[in-house]
Amino acid sequence: MQRERGGDAVGAENITCSQGIDRSPSCWREPSDLAILRERRSRMSESAFGIVAMCTTCLMMLVLVACTLAPSPDPLPTATAPLQATEPAAVAFRLPAPLYYLREGQVWRLAQDGESQQQITHEAAPVDSFDISPIDSTLAYVTGNSLIHADADGENRRVLLEGPDLPPVTDELARLNDRATIGGQIRTPVWSPDGGRIAYVQNGLNAMVVSNGKVRVIHPNDFIPEEGEASDRLVIDSVVSWAPDGQHLLVMVYTYPLGSIYYRDVALKTLSDYLSIKGECYQCTFAWSGDSQHFFLGNPFEGGQGALTRCDIADGRCALIALDIPARKAYFYAYPHSLNPDEALVFMASSPSPEESPELFKMFRVQSTGYGTTQLREDEWSIQTALWARDSRGALIVTGSAGGDVPPDTLVWAPVDAGPAIPLPVTGARVLRWGVSGRE
Repeated sequence: MQRERGGDAVGAENITCSQGIDRSPSCWREPSDLAILRERRSRMSESAFGIVAMCTTCLMMLVLVACTLAPSPDPLPTATAPLQATEPAAVAFRLPAPLYYLREGQVWRLAQDGESQQQITHEAAPVDSFDISPIDSTLAYVTGNSLIHADADGENRRVLLEGPDLPPVTDELARLNDRATIGGQIRTPVWSPDGGRIAYVQNGLNAMVVSNGKVRVIHPNDFIPEEGEASDRLVIDSVVSWAPDGQHLLVMVYTYPLGSIYYRDVALKTLSDYLSIKGECYQCTFAWSGDSQHFFLGNPFEGGQGALTRCDIADGRCALIALDIPARKAYFYAYPHSLNPDEALVFMASSPSPEESPELFKMFRVQSTGYGTTQLREDEWSIQTALWARDSRGALIVTGSAGGDVPPDTLVWAPVDAGPAIPLPVTGARVLRWGVSGRE
């Protein structure tokens, strides 16, 4: 009698049947202990196979998930050493070109490294005014009422023109009304854009060809008699700048006799034609467009619509383009610089009244119509004088009585890209002029 199998019954028998080749069943009986052992082995084999299969399945799933989620690796560097983050190398500051300037009555030069300074002139009499050739940095300057020519380093000095001895004058207004000074004083040499001529004032507007010394009178002063009272006589006082095309000049003029130093006008002189007075503009600042088709006048002392003017050469008209909010806010403009035909750079400030000139100015970009202003820098400056880089990437400023952490009367480089302003080791600079890079 066979027991029912409830688990692994010890001593149970196992009957094994197989089908023979002739398909007739063949059965035999195994000993009970051997049958139990065989059954246990069979179960263990099935259990082990199941565990292995399960582990293999889990491993394949993990590999699949890892391959799906992991990002594609970047190409490995060929170097075997580990990569380390490094700070970018500091770029040494350089000016756009060497800078020439007046200090203590002599011409000095600041190298492009912004540090090295050199005294260029060593005159017994103070240098009154000077300019630098845009071609080779050659100097033209006035000292002792003589026009002097010298190399960029001050060497090879030679006298181009000697003026008469002048009587002493007590102040600026006396100079402007002294007949001997009006007729004989040499003033404000300015190089032409091609470096071939020097415009200057002596009893009118003149231009000298440097190569041969020939002088052309471009526009004489009105005649002022030695005796008797003269009135409403036009006098050219100074040369402001040549137009880039070399065909026009901006000059300052006044009417003799002059009652106040503030009653001076800016005028445009076309070499082959007329002299046109553009309006009263004492201490205005100027800028030509690159194509010589118009120029800007900026007024840092009188606000309102007339604080920024654009004058066109073709029709001779001047448009008042300053921002103005009557009875609320007046804007003031200093040192305009033509950026392109549609835009200009300028220093701007505002005050409640057009008669209240502000002390601090900020750097802006404006459309040539006067609108569309964009502030370029947050800092603000009291400006004694300023000079824009020829490539428009910044401006040099001589600070006034206020300048944040910068002491007054300091030369500062202010880039248009809002980078940090850089104080330079120069104080007391006046009449800033760029030299030519590589001509130091």
